Amino acid sequence: MGASSAMFLPLLLEGKWGLPPYLIQESGLNSGFMITQYCSAALASENKSMCFPASADSIPTSMGQEDHVSMGSISARKALRIIYNLEKILAIELLCAAQATRKASLETLIQNGKKILNRMMEYGTTTMETKSGYGLDVENEIKSLLAAKELNLEHPMDVISTFLGAHAVPPEYEGETDDYIELIISEMIPKVAQEELAEFCDVFCEEGIFSVVQTKRILKAAMKYGLKPQIHIDEIV
Repeated sequence: MGASSAMFLPLLLEGKWGLPPYLIQESGLNSGFMITQYCSAALASENKSMCFPASADSIPTSMGQEDHVSMGSISARKALRIIYNLEKILAIELLCAAQATRKASLETLIQNGKKILNRMMEYGTTTMETKSGYGLDVENEIKSLLAAKELNLEHPMDVISTFLGAHAVPPEYEGETDDYIELIISEMIPKVAQEELAEFCDVFCEEGIFSVVQTKRILKAAMKYGLKPQIHIDEIV
C-alpha cells in the first residue's frame, strides 16, 4: 500500500492531467509538493528494507529446542514501524490529492474521469462508486461531486456518488475540527442534498481524525437530508 501510494505521487506532480507542476502555480523559488514526495519515497523505501524476514537470521534458544522467541519481538517492532511510516505516506498522498483537486477545474476533473472510466470498462467494470473527500472545502467538494454527476450522465458506466467531506481535517482548520464539522453540517451537506449530488455520506472515523461522537453527529445530519450513511472505521490503527 505504501509503495503504491509513493509511486502515485509523481503522476500528480509531473504537470499533466491539467495540473501545474508540483501542484503550485508560478512556483519560482517555491518547490510546491516536491519535498513531500521525497519524504514519501524515503518512508516507502525504509518500509521495504524492514520487510526482510526476521526468521532468516534467528539464533536457537532453549538448548536448541526453540528459535521463535529470538525473532518474535524483532518482527513486532518492525511491523509497528512500518505501520507508523504508512500513516505518514498516506497522509502525504491525501495532502497532494487535496491540492490537486483544488487546482483542477471542473472540466479537467470530468475529462480525466472519462479516461479512467474508459480504462475500467476495458477490464469489464460496469459500475463504480466515487467519493469526494479531497477538496475539503465547500467549493471543491461540490465541484468533485458535480464532476461525478456529469460522468454518470455522459458515460455508459454507472457512477454512484458518495459525499466524504469528513475524510480529513484540512490544514486551514488544524486544531479546529469542530468548526470544520460545523461547515460540513451547515453548508456542505445541505448543498449536496439540494443538488442531488450524492446518494451516500461517509465519514473517516479514526483516532486523530474524527471521533465516534463527531462521526455520529455528521451522519445524523446527513440522514436528515436523505443521505444514506457509510463509515470508514479503524482503517489505519
